[in-house]
Amino acid sequence: MADANYCLWIFGGPCLKPEVWAAWAQAVFAGVAIFAVGFIPAFQQKARDRKTRADYARLLEIASAATQKHMAELSRNKYDASGNRYAEELSGFSPGIVSAFKFVRFDQLPDYALLEPLSDALHAVENFESAWRQMKSDSQCRTLAQVSHDRYFSSLERARDVLQYCAVKIQSFR
Repeated sequence: MADANYCLWIFGGPCLKPEVWAAWAQAVFAGVAIFAVGFIPAFQQKARDRKTRADYARLLEIASAATQKHMAELSRNKYDASGNRYAEELSGFSPGIVSAFKFVRFDQLPDYALLEPLSDALHAVENFESAWRQMKSDSQCRTLAQVSHDRYFSSLERARDVLQYCAVKIQSFR
């Protein structure tokens, strides 16, 4: 019995024996596999990098919003200079925001252009939290003198402004 030839009818291709078609299929799929071995990990890494950038941008947005909220609380809650305190007790600054920045892996950033805004934001959040905690403590103890109040308030504004700048700057890396 003679070997049958199989013809590729789609493009008017050649008529070849089954073992030749098998060799061609093996060659084509080997090429696809080699391409996939290079492409899939690169695609996955780019997806991880995009997600990391988005996560860091979201962290900065949350931190910036938290500082805005606390500054709005100060504007609503009037400072009583004669009593060396705020009229109402100040809320606490979320410790989760500060600790979230501690988990930023500065040695594994997907783009080192993120280093400056993230490190500036980390320092701004730490400064904001420290000034807020001190202002709250002094207000509760009724020892918040006008000079200290102004110094804390200035520190809070600077930290808020730095966070807003970093949040805007990191948006360009998304």
